[in-house]
Amino acid sequence: MIRGLVWNLRDYLRSPFRVVVAAVALVAAAAAAYPLVRVFLNLFVVDGRVDFSSLGQITDVPGLGGILWNTFSVVIVSSILALLAGAFLAWLNERTDATLGAIGRAMPYLPFLVPPIASAVGWLLLFHPTVGTGNAFLRNVLGHVGIHLGHGPVNIASWWGLTFVLAVVHVPYSYMVISAGLRNLDGALEEQSRVCGAGTVKTFFLVTLPGIRNSVGSAVLLLVFFGLADYSIPVIIGTSAQIKMLSVEVVQLMTQKFPPQTGAAVSLSLVAVVAVAVVWVLQRRLLSRGHFYAIGGKGQSSAIVRLRGWRRPCQAIAILFIIVSSVLPLVSLVIVALTGFWSATPAWSNISLRTFVNVLVNDSTSASSIQNSLVLAVFGATLGVVVAALAIEFVSSGRRSRFTGFVDAVIKAPATFSIIVVTIGVILGFSGSPLYLGATLTILLIGYVVVYLPQATVTIESSASQVGRELREASAVAGSSSSGTYLRVVAPLVVPGLVAGWALLFVRMLGDLTASVMLAGPSTSVIGFRILSIYSNGSFGDLAALTLLVTVIATVVVFTLLLVSNRIGRRTRTATSSVVAVTGAEPAR
Repeated sequence: MIRGLVWNLRDYLRSPFRVVVAAVALVAAAAAAYPLVRVFLNLFVVDGRVDFSSLGQITDVPGLGGILWNTFSVVIVSSILALLAGAFLAWLNERTDATLGAIGRAMPYLPFLVPPIASAVGWLLLFHPTVGTGNAFLRNVLGHVGIHLGHGPVNIASWWGLTFVLAVVHVPYSYMVISAGLRNLDGALEEQSRVCGAGTVKTFFLVTLPGIRNSVGSAVLLLVFFGLADYSIPVIIGTSAQIKMLSVEVVQLMTQKFPPQTGAAVSLSLVAVVAVAVVWVLQRRLLSRGHFYAIGGKGQSSAIVRLRGWRRPCQAIAILFIIVSSVLPLVSLVIVALTGFWSATPAWSNISLRTFVNVLVNDSTSASSIQNSLVLAVFGATLGVVVAALAIEFVSSGRRSRFTGFVDAVIKAPATFSIIVVTIGVILGFSGSPLYLGATLTILLIGYVVVYLPQATVTIESSASQVGRELREASAVAGSSSSGTYLRVVAPLVVPGLVAGWALLFVRMLGDLTASVMLAGPSTSVIGFRILSIYSNGSFGDLAALTLLVTVIATVVVFTLLLVSNRIGRRTRTATSSVVAVTGAEPAR
């Protein structure tokens, strides 16, 4: 690794831009490592000596085997379902005539725009086995045909219900990464495959899938990240179903035990570390295998698959998914927000906007929470994407070595731990002497960036890995500097990844629950902290109104960004192709 460090220093001292890139990457790695180091020092260093006895606390966790089985079974199954659904929707929108245009490309993002706790509450309000509004409607319909049920027929508070909601909420993560990969994939390669006699299925497995394998690997890594770290859905649905999950158990060990059982919490998190590390290693192997560049130096063309008789059914499947995944829970939230309370049979005569007025006007805490979260989400997402993009440039553009791999692993390290553990590290590192940032917007910003930066790097990395080295070389031949090459060639081509990363960070920071509960204070309340407070008080009308307002904000911001990025992507792709055409560089295969 020392030799790699020397080679990388030589590479990155050639220009001021590369010095900045290296500095940002190293600072990002230090910021990611510092909270974790503080946690482990506080846990394993006692009176100046190393002591690992605290790890033995994991054996005191009741039902440990059941917790691990529940966690991994739910995460694995939900990740598979989310990956298949996201890949199918991405393929429909990017490679077939079944696309619904801009609306079709935007629809799969709808579950992503609803805060996870809002989705969980919405599904519970809808399909609680006894008082769920949706179940009451279904029982009424079945009663007209002679089938009388006392509860159900759908039970969202179950293993399958928990798995289903996790999968639905995580579909946008796989969709946005895989669709970005398909958008960057040169369609001429698929067209040539069909000209040579390969059918649609054979072309998909021999050309399309190898071309987007980096995106698929990144999608799997994201799904595992969020599946193991998600707290909102397991605490709402899992607790209702009496299913213990690892993330909920870690939070309870740290917040509901006195003194906090840090050793057991960190030990449980190490189990998640191993699982994510395995997926990360597999993803790195995918990135290092071969040199199949999806973006070449020539102009790209799209390869549209004509589905003929399957076009309408595929469109119907896509629309049905959106209705089931987004419309249904949102409808339940709308009903509760308008009527003011939760009931199996809504009182339609009570419909009014008083809950929205209460949240925006009468409840100053909720209004300030929305303002604080919006400011933090905009600044945090922007900072996180810039840092992640430069960190990926450091890892991928220079000489690959163990040192760059080490930096990459350190930046992604916080994602392998429970958010609660990383947040504790942020508190230990920044709330006390000498900074004293506790319960301020600054520590919330630091915590958000540290927690969600790994996800941004994974999202951007999938697009950056598709940029062929011949484009950099062609730009250099044309006389462009390192900074000019990055700004005019590389950055425009990874716009889909940058947009996906920004959208991911914005929505997650806007509706964050776990980190917000520990970092926010009375004067710095944010949406996640406020939602949990309202949920604990049982004020479902105000809860539904607040979550709907957050959903509207996220929808407007993200959709506007997607429309702008699509226009930028079309313009820059043409400009980049002309650069290579002038220099005569050939695309690498």
